[in-house]
Amino acid sequence: MLGRRVVVYGGGNTAIDVARTAKRMGAEPLIVYRRTRDKMPAHDFEMEEAIQEGIMVKWLSTITQADESSLTIEKMALVATSRIPQPRRSRDNRSRRAGDGLGKDRRSRTTQEFRQA
Repeated sequence: MLGRRVVVYGGGNTAIDVARTAKRMGAEPLIVYRRTRDKMPAHDFEMEEAIQEGIMVKWLSTITQADESSLTIEKMALVATSRIPQPRRSRDNRSRRAGDGLGKDRRSRTTQEFRQA
């Protein structure tokens, strides 16, 4: 196994399968998905079984930065004029990296840098 913690970015059936397989191999998977569960393309039963298996999900979230030892997950927000989640905005309408709207970064440490082969 490459590392203890695995982050899966996406909400399709393949992403759910990857997270569930990682869990069965002894890892601690986290699914990061940019929309709500209602908009997730994965089958409902797949997602329900993943949650029952203890897989954590960050809804309305995206990865904004990743390096060798950490990654930054930013919380998204539904904008009244659009059904598409957008990064949270500050009062001067600039995007900011505050993960929870309270000015604190949400960081999730990884044990391995993943590179595309």
